[in-house]
Amino acid sequence: DCRRRSVRQHIAVTLLCDAEFAQVAADTRLSRVMAHPAEQAHEIAPVVLDGEVLFRVRGFSAYPASKRAGLIGDRILAASNDRSAPAKVEIAASPEGLRLVAGDHFLMTVVDGDARLENLGTPALAAALARRIGEAMRAYREARSPAVMLRAVQRAAVATVLLLVALLLGRVGLTHLHRRIARAYEQ
Repeated sequence: DCRRRSVRQHIAVTLLCDAEFAQVAADTRLSRVMAHPAEQAHEIAPVVLDGEVLFRVRGFSAYPASKRAGLIGDRILAASNDRSAPAKVEIAASPEGLRLVAGDHFLMTVVDGDARLENLGTPALAAALARRIGEAMRAYREARSPAVMLRAVQRAAVATVLLLVALLLGRVGLTHLHRRIARAYEQ
């Protein structure tokens, strides 16, 4: 009875500590958001290529972050699928901000608001994003190269053959076991 009470007390203390930690974490996140009231109204969304988050972008009052991130992701995907486009992303100045392009493919414009979100200057953020997008494009292309696809098909074929052999051996083994049990039962 004493042990049960001790276990219950331990569980209660653990739950209280977890709840206190969650409240402190929530207060910390809220204070970070409140520290930058100008940024509060702008949501952020991830830019994704092949299921991997590359970076996040902010939205604008007339251009939601999710829509912007989706368009940027689609443009990066189109450039990645175009083998004639270089995987090296170039930076070009424009009146709106710094444009990122891969060959003839416009990918995105890095604006001052994006840089503020990351606490960087616009040129530094553009350079970092250009590197990140280039790396992602190269990885995307490599994962879909003929050599990688051939290795994947070979591995799948070997796995299929091994599964068939295992199933056949299992069936033979069960048949043999069934016969032995039947013989033992008859005697």
